Amino acid sequence: MTRALPAAEGASLSEVLPPFDQLSPRQQSAIDCVLCTRRLGMNGRVLGEARHRGFVFRLWGCTPGCRAAP
Repeated sequence: MTRALPAAEGASLSEVLPPFDQLSPRQQSAIDCVLCTRRLGMNGRVLGEARHRGFVFRLWGCTPGCRAAP
């Protein structure tokens, strides 16, 4: 189950975020953006939270320049 912050305009991020079990381990551990798979480095923003197997994971994305953001 994924909870996400609403997008600034257009579709909500919960409609855009991929299912948690389809994310790579690097995306699950906040190394890569969950939307475009680019490396986050020191930049990024929390897009939402996902609960998987009883654990809560924060899903991180690129700063506003993400090419896959709505």
